Amino acid sequence: MDVGVQLKPEIFFLLFLPPLLFLDGWRIPKDGLFRDAGTILELALGLVIFTVVGMGFFIHWMIPTMPPAVAFALASV
Repeated sequence: MDVGVQLKPEIFFLLFLPPLLFLDGWRIPKDGLFRDAGTILELALGLVIFTVVGMGFFIHWMIPTMPPAVAFALASV
């Protein structure tokens, strides 16, 4: 007999996840965060640029009549 609590994912993401993330952000060691700020920014910006360029070329490859600038704009969205 399996008796459990059924919780919809939307309710979990709305009610429980934001306070947990806020608490973790509040308690993060600040000296380690500032020490690794350069690496964190490089990885975050690098991933964004890599994703936009990769998806831009992929969209342009899938729809050749679309100009590359439009494909990159669509990829950035």
